[in-house]
Amino acid sequence: MATSLTLASLDSPLPSGGWILYFHPAKETRWHMDTFKVLSVVKTWKDLSHLFAAITPNDWMRGKFFFTPESIPPLMENAKNIRGGSYSLRIERVVAGEMMQKYMIAAILGKCLTLPGDLVSCVRITPRRDFNILQIWNRDCQKYHAPEGLQVLMNTVPDGEIKYMSHVEKKI
Repeated sequence: MATSLTLASLDSPLPSGGWILYFHPAKETRWHMDTFKVLSVVKTWKDLSHLFAAITPNDWMRGKFFFTPESIPPLMENAKNIRGGSYSLRIERVVAGEMMQKYMIAAILGKCLTLPGDLVSCVRITPRRDFNILQIWNRDCQKYHAPEGLQVLMNTVPDGEIKYMSHVEKKI
């Protein structure tokens, strides 16, 4: 039986709807919507390719970036996020940009998490002294909280490296 494959064009809308890339200044100590800068609203594959072309590997390594569905703000304590949690892993600086981009694409395609129904509310990267922390926020920490829920998109993640923490456990 032959199947038909329809390829999306660059102008095709993203399958999961629009997403927003936010930036939060490292020196800013407040965490409110007015402290975030919207860098890009991504509605098509072309928008995403322009975003990837505009942000350098060095930017990804040094900045605090948050990639969220359009209807979800990048704040853990927001009503749309507070019942969720975050899968986090430590990644080497040299692959920070590549990994952020891979997880952004996986989130758009619904391939970031391993269990059906586990939904992404944010892909976040933050710098530390000699490495970066990549976090994937989900929406329901009661149902989905095992570290194995994160799809591993790199082959250098040691066993036990992926951590999960509910947002209510974090000090906000």
